[in-house]
Amino acid sequence: MVNNSKTAIVISQIIATVQMVFGVLFVLFGLLGGLGQKTIDAADIVVIILFVGGGIWLILSSVKRRKLVRLFRQYVSILSRNESCSIADLALATKASEDAVQSKLQKMIKKKYFTSAYIDRDTHRVVLPRHAYPSAPNAADGINREAQNMPEVVTVVCKGCGAVNRLVKGQVSECEYCGSAIKGESSS
Repeated sequence: MVNNSKTAIVISQIIATVQMVFGVLFVLFGLLGGLGQKTIDAADIVVIILFVGGGIWLILSSVKRRKLVRLFRQYVSILSRNESCSIADLALATKASEDAVQSKLQKMIKKKYFTSAYIDRDTHRVVLPRHAYPSAPNAADGINREAQNMPEVVTVVCKGCGAVNRLVKGQVSECEYCGSAIKGESSS
């Protein structure tokens, strides 16, 4: 069973590649098989149509799957910078209708691209799992962190989905969007 977003996305990309390869092969086999014969009867036409049609279906499925993964990465980028997680905000940022965004989010949740996420229909928001990270001030705030005994919080970009996460420096955790392992290391 898929336990995090990164695994689900990798599996989806592998499936998309296999679909594309077989789709192209089916189309080529259907077209070349029909062209190689001197006479074509009704049974040959049916086989050609099945191979070409099946190949086209596989190619379109591959393209759709790849688009959904790209859209997931775009949504994660937007959501990681926007704490409201509003479907209206996602629709505005992606220039799509709210219904289209909600439909795509449902597909992503169903395919396990988002770990433990759901859509709250009352508030019209995406509810993502949030880890309780301490909210610590930056050094630029002029507060002596050591005197207050507060841990340093760093911003980490997830290598799995590109989301921006905040966690205590040195802490190992999971990306709050996709579940990939991340470590709170300073970017300097």
